[in-house]
Amino acid sequence: GELESAWMDLDYTPVPDESGRPAGLMVFVNEVTDLVLAERRQAEERARQDALIALDDAISRTDDPLDMAEAAAAILGRTLKTDRVGYGVIDPDRESIDVVRDWRAALETASVVGSHRFRDYGVYVEDIVAGRAVTIDDVRTDPRTRADPLPLLSFGVAALLDAPLQEGGRTVAQMLIHSATPRVWTPDEIAFARAFGERTRAAIARREAERDASRQRDELQRLTDSLTVLVSFVDRDFRYQLNNRGYSDWFGPDAASLVGRSVVEILGEAAFAKARPRMERALAGETLTFE
Repeated sequence: GELESAWMDLDYTPVPDESGRPAGLMVFVNEVTDLVLAERRQAEERARQDALIALDDAISRTDDPLDMAEAAAAILGRTLKTDRVGYGVIDPDRESIDVVRDWRAALETASVVGSHRFRDYGVYVEDIVAGRAVTIDDVRTDPRTRADPLPLLSFGVAALLDAPLQEGGRTVAQMLIHSATPRVWTPDEIAFARAFGERTRAAIARREAERDASRQRDELQRLTDSLTVLVSFVDRDFRYQLNNRGYSDWFGPDAASLVGRSVVEILGEAAFAKARPRMERALAGETLTFE
């Protein structure tokens, strides 16, 4: 069988002779392997919990998705004590990844930021596209990479853990974790890398969606400002969510000053009481035109 590490507590006790001088010693050996491994697992679990807290803190400090990716890579790399971690966006149709940010433990370690085709590095892209984690303990001996390990070795990759991230059943991103020496990836490390990556991707996707919504809102604002008619958007609570420049010229100092305020506050009780029945009909799905 395979050799396994073991830990022992040793106690040496002198045994005196008739004169009181040590004639020998008693050796007491107590195996503490289970205790040591349990303490290590607890320490690793604490480190992973701390990493998730650090990730949430880093995400809260920036609005830039790329900065989020860079911070996440650094936290994950230090937690797993590896040589490089990167975050990339995957195109499953082209079987490629665009690594947008990476963290390296040493300055001399090469960056992998940029576009890469998975098939240039081995024969495991099917697993990535399917959303299955890929672990290679030694690129020189693994059947998926041993035919030509040089492309990976040229980047200082002797072992790798790729954790693909999916949205709606489609692989869209990946955390890539590299070791400069052969390394056996444990099930706990694999599970943590995936969970950490999913948390990172969710935050990045949320921020990207917020940016898209902001851009769309800005475009809509520019469009409505170019119109000569008064335009506003009122939600179901009768609060303004959008107003063009013409509308704000009539009712407020600027369009932004009206957003979030109630219609009754701007129009007054009497005007709102007259307009409300028609607004309720429109909110029910009816199109109305009146003078």
